[in-house]
Amino acid sequence: MMENQFKETNMGEASLIESIRLRPAMYTGSTEGKGICTMIEHFILDLMSSAKMEEVDIELASDGTVHITSSAIDVDSLIKKLGLLKKAGNPGTQKNILDLAVILGLSRSAKIEVYNGGKIHTLLSQNNLFEISIEEGYLREDLIIDFIPDSEIFKTTDIDFEYLCSVFRKTACLNPQIRINFSDNLHNDFQQCIFHYPKGIFHRMDLLIMERSVNEPSFRLDIEKEHNGFQYKISIALPDYTATAYIQSFAGDTETYNHGSLVDGVKKGIIRFIRDYTDQEVCTDNSGLILIASVSGMQLTYGGSLKIRLEQPEIEKAAEEIVYKELTDYMESDREKVRKFAERFKDKVN
Repeated sequence: MMENQFKETNMGEASLIESIRLRPAMYTGSTEGKGICTMIEHFILDLMSSAKMEEVDIELASDGTVHITSSAIDVDSLIKKLGLLKKAGNPGTQKNILDLAVILGLSRSAKIEVYNGGKIHTLLSQNNLFEISIEEGYLREDLIIDFIPDSEIFKTTDIDFEYLCSVFRKTACLNPQIRINFSDNLHNDFQQCIFHYPKGIFHRMDLLIMERSVNEPSFRLDIEKEHNGFQYKISIALPDYTATAYIQSFAGDTETYNHGSLVDGVKKGIIRFIRDYTDQEVCTDNSGLILIASVSGMQLTYGGSLKIRLEQPEIEKAAEEIVYKELTDYMESDREKVRKFAERFKDKVN
């Protein structure tokens, strides 16, 4: 018989799962189908960071089950997470298992199996009650997860394949180590996509150049640097024509639509370089500049009403210095390209 662990064994444990069910939109952003996609996205990101997952297969099954499997994963950390579910009353513990608890709390039923050293660790969840067991045996995969989103929580449990594809494409671009195999058996037409981009955001720049320019860009610079615990990836390109600038930026796995410190720093680095090189006032807004930038690190601070604008002066300063130095170094290797790059910006009012 399944133990009512959340409601009888420990009142502290009840608070986490009950708060998730009482306020699901706080954890998924929506109770529409997009909320299910967010739940899946956060869980995959959590497995990547906490269990060092490098490859995952995700299937939308015909019966509405979300099926997730992986063998490129740290199973010890997963087993630890299962054990932490019994200590969910501790605030520090709750943070470590939050994405897993969201899956359990917002699913009609769930089954998680983790294989390690001839033993299968199994979590079964039904109507928000769960039990954990350990038995000897063998699994073909190190991790097998099946869950059915709760139709009493979500207004629709129809998961949009194309939207999840866009989510996984972004995830794979920002995390070059991951390979995501995604298939759809839920809808009438079977679909399958693989997302694996070893070049990361630089692959995204390749695609943008193909979309926006007939020829190779007149200037292209890819930068990857680590500074004071933050990892910077910055790609700058100028196509062979003048157009409206295109800018895309990320902080961690969040797209910063209002940009902020990272983009401000990159622009300052470009402007400072061109001022030193041409002794002219410059502007980056109408040159056709294509810029994709990302920063990752332990502590990222967001501001603005929607908390999607990066606000960290140290990141802005670092980005400025990195871009300025890289452009200066580039000038030594190809002065002609740098001259053409600077020509596109000079004699404009900043």
